[in-house]
Amino acid sequence: MKTYIGTWTGSVNTVVVEERGNESALNPQFKIRNHSPDGFNWGYGGSGPAQLALAIMCDLYGDRLENHPVHYQNFKFAFVGKLPPEKSWVKTETEIKAAIDKMLDPDQ
Repeated sequence: MKTYIGTWTGSVNTVVVEERGNESALNPQFKIRNHSPDGFNWGYGGSGPAQLALAIMCDLYGDRLENHPVHYQNFKFAFVGKLPPEKSWVKTETEIKAAIDKMLDPDQ
């Protein structure tokens, strides 16, 4: 299971993915869409959160996402925009997938 760790620095915020004791930087997926050359952000509905939403969904589901751009934008508002602004956070793959499932089927 993956764990996503967002570290708030106030300027260049980072997100790493931890899996089985190994950590790596989350790929921002600029090749699909470059919303935010300044990098990731969260806690509101802007370009940094859009880049993070795209990156998380691609990390979980692969870059098939470029065929369904509305999903990561909806995920931005449903999940990434609600992460605590100006604070660090930790979310598991299970928590994120549950939020995506709820976003795709609000009647769950």
